[in-house]
Amino acid sequence: MTKSTLLVAAVLMASGAGVLAWQSSLPKVGLTQKGVETWATDGVNAVTNGDAWDPPGTSGAAGTAIQAMTPDQKAALAREVLTIVKAAVMAPAFRAAHEARIKQDHHAINHGVEVDSFGPGVDPEKAMILQTAIGIVQMYRTQPVEALKTIFENQRTDLAETIKTETGEEKAKAQKLLTKLNGLAPLMKSNPEEFKKAFTLAMSAHIGGPATEEAYQAASASGEQAQKLRDEQRNWNNRNLNAVLKANLTSFADQLSRVDFKLAVRINGADIEFVDRLQRMGGALMQLAYRFGQGPTTSTIAFLRAWAKEL
Repeated sequence: MTKSTLLVAAVLMASGAGVLAWQSSLPKVGLTQKGVETWATDGVNAVTNGDAWDPPGTSGAAGTAIQAMTPDQKAALAREVLTIVKAAVMAPAFRAAHEARIKQDHHAINHGVEVDSFGPGVDPEKAMILQTAIGIVQMYRTQPVEALKTIFENQRTDLAETIKTETGEEKAKAQKLLTKLNGLAPLMKSNPEEFKKAFTLAMSAHIGGPATEEAYQAASASGEQAQKLRDEQRNWNNRNLNAVLKANLTSFADQLSRVDFKLAVRINGADIEFVDRLQRMGGALMQLAYRFGQGPTTSTIAFLRAWAKEL
């Protein structure tokens, strides 16, 4: 049993159906799991490149089969397809391939930097915070390990005092940093060099600077190199898998939520059309919504919105 099939079974178990009693609805409408997976991954790749991710068209035979289903059967079919789609595009292998593709085709690389506070032409206040954080990291990393340990212990003492005397945001920030530093204490003996990196990055993040080694190295660049890193980060922000999926899932859910099921429709061959000729039917997504009906469509919207929140 494949990972996608297991996910489908889990969904059906959650809705009260036993695995042994479950049968796929895909063959009834001329679909296969592999075909759904291919449509899903091809669609993500298309929208990443700036093209459309269109819902699959419905053949006459498939439309007739869907029309003959009960609302519960339609909901089960929609849930099965959506679960397979989600499993396919969230799979680690596809995520890794997507990351490699956007790096090669779109110069999209995650350097862990904030594009609005990094590189030439950024807000002066944010640039000052960034440079201050970089300076702290550089200064602390030049210290001998023993001297850094003293700085570390002094920081913990100061933070404990701040927690006692301050309230609100200042107290919360101090508590967060102290918890982080307490977790780093064992590294002082077990791995002094790793301790130096982790401690300096924690101090940097505390004032709004880089929180990871990758972000620190990127932020330390200057001039043309900094602009290149900034552009690559912006490209990644726009084209990474989570961003692409969230934007499209939200768009699909919004489109479906605007469908008015009170309007009378009729079947015309493989198509659905409005009885009132003055009404204009939309694209394939609206066709599917009217074919499946309000209940299954409402469930689909809930699935899409819940998935988007996970990203």
